[in-house]
Amino acid sequence: MVGLFAPSSSPETNIHSSRGKALVTKLLMTNWLHSLLHIIVGSLRSMLNLITECRMIGLSRGGIMRATVRCLTGIAVCALPAAMLCFFLRDGATLRLVAPILCLQVVIVAALHLGRWPAVMGAVIAGFTFALLLYPPYGSLWIHDPAERVVLTLFQLIAVIVAWISPRRTSPNDRIY
Repeated sequence: MVGLFAPSSSPETNIHSSRGKALVTKLLMTNWLHSLLHIIVGSLRSMLNLITECRMIGLSRGGIMRATVRCLTGIAVCALPAAMLCFFLRDGATLRLVAPILCLQVVIVAALHLGRWPAVMGAVIAGFTFALLLYPPYGSLWIHDPAERVVLTLFQLIAVIVAWISPRRTSPNDRIY
């Protein structure tokens, strides 16, 4: 069997050759880009669902624009602190477990002030950000340490549940103080 993972005498198909390493790197980058594309497509689908929901309750084009900006703001409010926590807590092994807990508070604030869907999408994007940038192996959705997998799974479940049970905004002026 000649291929990428089988030993071979020819230097073109050997995984330890420079061509083999380039092929493996290309495959890993393709998987990473593929998962990023799924995140973007999922966010766009959620935004379309939000726009459809806004049309159903009778919002005008300006109301839909405000809802879209609110949705993008919710994603940014949750994803940017997650990226900053990844940057600052990447080297500390025990501090990495605290990052999702800190980001959970941001998701709760986003759910209360920006609404349900922006917080849900922001929580999902923050979870992917943690998986890609905080936990080793970096740049992959796979997490090596079982404790870190449990913490990230609990973060995703709790963040989505909290965002989902947050009070629903019926008009753009509704806020919870």
